[in-house]
Amino acid sequence: MDCVPAGNYTLSEHLDVAVAHPTKLTLIADTDKKTDRIDAKELARMVRLDAVPERYVPPEQIREACALVRGRQKLVENRTNFANKVHGLLSEHGITEDIKPLSVSGRESLRDLSLPTPWDELLTSYLEIIETLTDEIDRLEAAIEDRAGSLRETQLLMSIPGVSYYSALMIYA
Repeated sequence: MDCVPAGNYTLSEHLDVAVAHPTKLTLIADTDKKTDRIDAKELARMVRLDAVPERYVPPEQIREACALVRGRQKLVENRTNFANKVHGLLSEHGITEDIKPLSVSGRESLRDLSLPTPWDELLTSYLEIIETLTDEIDRLEAAIEDRAGSLRETQLLMSIPGVSYYSALMIYA
């Protein structure tokens, strides 16, 4: 997902700000001598010539949608990492059952599992983190559903079979 982080917009409340497109600033990137002073001089020259390649800056409504979608994506990635840690821990102890730590029933059966110390503490910790991340993902999904449900563009996207609130907001963002 290609969204500009929200922090890049703080100055725009007070100044006329343009966001330079980093991959298109080849004049700066291709120089032999790389120092902040030389780069700043080159950027200043490009500004004077009105030759700074600008990056598209989406409106705030799209940036907000992007933040929600990106935030959920990161939480899901983190939860998956901890589920993989649980699988690794089980594998280290010769447990080959297919227990799914992302499901409620899977976490319950894992809590009943007896591992030696300190692995039992690690398993408990990992399961707590998975549970917390699942709660936060659910909370963000509710916010995504509210946001996607309120936008005409996402409502149109959701009329396509298989496009959910999350998918619609991701496409929109």
